[in-house]
This record gives sequence, structure tokens and C-alpha cells, in this order.
Amino acid sequence: MRRIEAEVVIVGGGPAGSVLGLRLAELGHDVCLIEKQDFPRDHVGESLPPSIEPLLEFVGVKDAVDAAAFPRTRGAWIRWDRPLQFRESPTAGYQVTRSRFDNILLNAARARGVRVLQPARFEPDRVDAKLVADATGRRCITGGAKRAMGSRSLASYAYWEGKPWEDSCSRVAALDNGWIWAAALGDGLSIVATFTDPTSHGAYQALVREAKLIPPGGRCGPVRVCDATSWQSETMAGPGFIRVGEAAFTVDPLSSQGVQTAIASALQAAVVVHTMLLRPENTDLAVAFYQARQQAAAARHAFIAANLYAEVAAVRPTEFWRKRADAVQWSEPRSPARISGDFVEPL
Repeated sequence: MRRIEAEVVIVGGGPAGSVLGLRLAELGHDVCLIEKQDFPRDHVGESLPPSIEPLLEFVGVKDAVDAAAFPRTRGAWIRWDRPLQFRESPTAGYQVTRSRFDNILLNAARARGVRVLQPARFEPDRVDAKLVADATGRRCITGGAKRAMGSRSLASYAYWEGKPWEDSCSRVAALDNGWIWAAALGDGLSIVATFTDPTSHGAYQALVREAKLIPPGGRCGPVRVCDATSWQSETMAGPGFIRVGEAAFTVDPLSSQGVQTAIASALQAAVVVHTMLLRPENTDLAVAFYQARQQAAAARHAFIAANLYAEVAAVRPTEFWRKRADAVQWSEPRSPARISGDFVEPL
């Protein structure tokens, strides 16, 4: 790889990296984004809640996302701590194919002036930048200590050909030793994912049968496995670097807010980076602000997930549910700063 010179180098072209680059370019910074894979790339599909719409509007990609014609849904079929019921939302969310969704965001970043190197490897000794942003997700190439925010969990998922139900709404069901999520992604393709302890590796088909949410007739593709444990980095940022999106912290997939959280993290990170670059005397303040905000968000999501798991533990007191239902204490820490315009400033 040739030598890269930029004010900011972002590693990773997922939602967090693309939105961070897009926003920093809008703020006038010279940004280069390095993504190791060609797009569209394979990535597990996702349900995006209606609350993501204001973020898509702010970033300027809502029209492009709408034009992609992802299935829209106003609720989900849930069998959690009680019999199957439909929970309706007042507005519609999206069922997105992540390979297409991520490509929309990366193209938007490119259109705002971000230099995108793809496919390319990040080689630190070939990079000259004032700041490096790690947006590599769970890989977190900048390393550092991490702290688990919940019990270890494994996600197993597969794409199914032929939509196995009539509507586009998600299906969620609690099982004795895990839970299942399914969604129609459009174009005759659906995704079905199970979430279990790592000891249940290889139990995908048995769990799908146990859930009884998927009528026969769909054709299951290869089953893929990935880590689904929620964790956070002990250090979110420092002089010359910042971790954004899932490189900073991950949320329990039960929330369906992974993408939304990553975009929100990127927007906060953009203000922090802008402050560090243009007002270096406020670097420590900006880092402390970002650290506090990201830790608070991670703790809040863990608290919500633990309460949802506790609902099922009350009626299914198996080890899977009991150890995830442990109370998580959460309180909003007092931040030493606030965002004012495009900068972090003291309170």
C-alpha cells in the first residue's frame, strides 16, 4: 500500500466509519477511509427501529435508504414472557440487507469528499495522520483492554430462500436455552438467527424447529456463526486516536439498535475529533466527554437488556436466562463538558 497522508484516517467502512468520515468531511477535514473488503460485502441483516429516521435525515441518506425499497414494518410478532402477540409501532422501521445499507452510507461519505481506499489494508507505518479512528467493529484493531457487559453469547444465522410468512414483520421468540429472531429482507430472502450460549454451537436447526415460528417450505442456506457478546473498550479515545461504533462498545442484539447506536457514536465522535484538531487545548476535555458518553450508553443498553432477560427468567428459570437477568446498575455519569455547535466545550 502506498503512503497515506490525511488529517484523519478512518479504518473500517461500516455505518460508524462512513458516518464519521461523512461528518468530518462536512466540517472541512481531509479524511481518508480504509476498508479491507469490496462492497457489497456479506453482513448479517438487521431490523432498524423507527427511531433511526431522524439520524438518517441528519446524515442526509434517508432518501437513498428509502429508494433502496427495503421492507418496512410497523411491529413484530413476539413470544417472550407470554404467548405470541403482535406489538405494533406507531411508525415504520426498516428490515435492511446490511450489504446494501452499508454501501449506501459509504457512497454518501465518498460523495462528501472522503477518499475511500477499498479493498485496502491498514498499515500503521504507512500512515501519516493527525488522528486515526478505529471503526473496525468487534475486531478493534487498536486493541486495548475490554470489559464484558453481559454473558458470552453466540449468534448463528442463515439466509433462507423463499419468504416463509406473509408479512414483513420480524419474529422474536424465547426458547429454553436461547432466543430466535427472523425477518424478511425482500427479494424472496429472509434471515433467521439464534442467540445462545457458546456451548450450544451447532444447535441452529434444533432451535429453529423448537421456535415453531418458521413454517416449512423455506430453503436454508449455509449457517454462519459470530460472537454476540456485548462489551466495551476501557479506553474510548486519547491523543491521536478514537474508537467509534462497535470498536468502542457493542450492544446486546436483543435491542435491534446496533446500527443506530453506531451512527450516534460516530456523530458524537465527529464533534470530539473536530475539537481535538482545531482546539487542541481542549483535547483532554473532549476525550473525557466522549469517554463518559460512550460508557453511559453502554451501561444503559446493558441495563435494558438485563431487564428484558429478567422478564423471561421469571417464567423460564434456566441457566441461560438467569445469568443474563442479573441486575445491572446504571446511572448517568456527570459529563465534564457539553456539545456547543460543532465543538466540545466546558460546562
